[in-house]
Amino acid sequence: MIIKGDILTHFHSGGETKARGRIVADDPARMVGRWEFFKKAGFLWNIGNFDEDSRKHGDWTRYREDGSVEVAQVFEHGRRIS
Repeated sequence: MIIKGDILTHFHSGGETKARGRIVADDPARMVGRWEFFKKAGFLWNIGNFDEDSRKHGDWTRYREDGSVEVAQVFEHGRRIS
């Protein structure tokens, strides 16, 4: 993992980006704001947001390998509302 400012990047064992997004400076385990998650094959898998308590909040979209949307959901402080 690499931390640059308030952006944390996790990597798969082969060096490919696994996840990237904002963290709370004094607690790098707390994910906040927009995050992107990638499959080992390199394609974008999920995009979503976390609230201040690292709970899913707002739009979350999961993609197929071809880039089409597989699932689109909306969360409110960790609870799926659609």
